[in-house]
Amino acid sequence: MKTHTVCTALLAGCLASSAAAARAGEIYVVNNPNPVGTQILEYDTAGNLINPNALPADAGGGHIYVAGGNVFLNTSLGEEGIAAIAEYTTGGALVNQGLIEAATLSDGVQVGEVSLYAGSGSDLWGWGYGQNGVPYVYEWSTAGTLLQSLEWSGQSSGPYSIAVGDGYVVATTGTSVAEWTTSGTLVSSSLITGLTGGGITISGSDIFVTQPSPTPQTAGTAFVNEYTLSGTFVGSFSGLTYPGAIQAYDGNLYIESAGTSGGHPTTVIGEYTTAGVPINAAIVTDPYTESIGAFYVVPEPSTWILAAIGLAALGVVRRRR
Repeated sequence: MKTHTVCTALLAGCLASSAAAARAGEIYVVNNPNPVGTQILEYDTAGNLINPNALPADAGGGHIYVAGGNVFLNTSLGEEGIAAIAEYTTGGALVNQGLIEAATLSDGVQVGEVSLYAGSGSDLWGWGYGQNGVPYVYEWSTAGTLLQSLEWSGQSSGPYSIAVGDGYVVATTGTSVAEWTTSGTLVSSSLITGLTGGGITISGSDIFVTQPSPTPQTAGTAFVNEYTLSGTFVGSFSGLTYPGAIQAYDGNLYIESAGTSGGHPTTVIGEYTTAGVPINAAIVTDPYTESIGAFYVVPEPSTWILAAIGLAALGVVRRRR
């Protein structure tokens, strides 16, 4: 199985005052490595390529999130390669190359690593190591302010995936899942155990975790498990090959898995019901995206859109930056 280093973000829609603002139902794909170098591609939810160079080639890679008409993604700074989170407009203009930097986080605990994994409304969620070598789950504002640090005691490595929803944040190492409330209260450091690796998401009041089978894998034999927020197993569905990243959007699940394009092995993004019924098993399948790995799906922003429309009617809407 390939090491995937790509991340996508599906936009549920974005109200902004400029033509560069993201439109409803877009998928941003960070493809790295790629035959033509690092690329950040933009698709619609029908799988049509809108822009093969949505952000500059040196913007960064890894996980990505979109909020308020701006794009946030992992990057590195300088010759030392300091881990950071950068901010761009959806039109590709650089806002801040080092919005959040691992070496300068404000509470003096974090060192050496910072990684964006998820977002929720106007906040960013990621992780890094503390000076004691223990991983932390972090919450930042989109202005780069550190809001809270959640220590993950008993772990020696950072999370494989983080998801936020319904007032909770969950993180998985691939073999177990920890859960906190979004206000920072630890629910359980081992809410779910006995997993075999994979991505995680929250849909409604349930947690979904992809479970790739050990190599070699027979096509269609991997599982997606469903649990309640209290960790109770609900059920599972199969039919996927090497499923990895998973995100909930508009009541359905978007899942990255192995597929083919033009007769060649590739990875695809498909849409499924929470019961596992395929809606479109290959929304994004393209030679450009041979190594799609993780992707983030932005929740439906209907509340803040309506709020923004109300403010616009009062003539007080201001551009974010």
